[in-house]
Amino acid sequence: MKKIFTLALLCIAGFANWANAQTNLVSAPGFETDPKLVTVSGDLYRVASLYPKVTTSGNPTATSVSVSEGMWVKKAMNSGYIVGKVVATQQHEGANSLNLKITQNTTAAGLQNWYGCVVEQRVSLANNKKYSASFWAMTDPSAANNQCDSVTVFVCDTTSKVSYAIPVELTGGTAWTQYTVNFDIPAYVATHPTAVFTTAFFGLGISTNYDGLAKTLNSSVFVDDISLIESITSGINSPNNGIKPITVLNDGIVSNVNGTVQVISYSGKTMENIKVTNGQFVAFKSGAYVVRVTTGSDAFIQKVVL
Repeated sequence: MKKIFTLALLCIAGFANWANAQTNLVSAPGFETDPKLVTVSGDLYRVASLYPKVTTSGNPTATSVSVSEGMWVKKAMNSGYIVGKVVATQQHEGANSLNLKITQNTTAAGLQNWYGCVVEQRVSLANNKKYSASFWAMTDPSAANNQCDSVTVFVCDTTSKVSYAIPVELTGGTAWTQYTVNFDIPAYVATHPTAVFTTAFFGLGISTNYDGLAKTLNSSVFVDDISLIESITSGINSPNNGIKPITVLNDGIVSNVNGTVQVISYSGKTMENIKVTNGQFVAFKSGAYVVRVTTGSDAFIQKVVL
């Protein structure tokens, strides 16, 4: 009996193991030693806004350095009171984490907005794919009257300069907690047709509040082990278009398209990753799998149980 299951039947365990098999698009995700993690005495170079390709002078002082893909930078109006610093005092794993902080008692305006204090890096995304981002965070237990109760995760294109931003409440407080958000780029582009994410910025931002004298209050968080991967739902064709990329048999699958078949077990192991032609049979043992078929610019994903 044929068994064909759609993506709607994927269980949480299958998603997690697929995610583990995907490539992290973020370089230096844990802020450990990495040539692409460019710092000056632990402080990230700063850029003037979300979009420039060069760093700006300031504190730390730096010559104009090209912001290459994979290089962490901070967006800050003045790095004296907006901090993006690699520290060894707190960490989820490894030796380091990043402290993102707005110090108290400055009269700088606009810091109630998340984009006033940002850490980011350039990445290459696709307008027809979805992405999943995750990070570990803990609010700074040493910051008096800490205002940091959320982190905004974003991707920003460099064409129309629009930010796809998702706020995340830090429900774990001062305990290291993992948070995950999903970016549906195709749906976003449908309502922002000028956006092109081929060259984009991905990052996190925080905000603060002001006291009665219009001075900032403390806002400080540690972040670690950041990831950005192609989502398991990326490239899924509508079930209404009638396309069935594979036919599932008792002992394998038959491809109904010319393309590439990737078979991943629920333990996260890649069982097959081969090019196929229309009508080709691919055999594998009984079990539960995530099968991804790529043809041209389209991708199809099914849960398959044999």
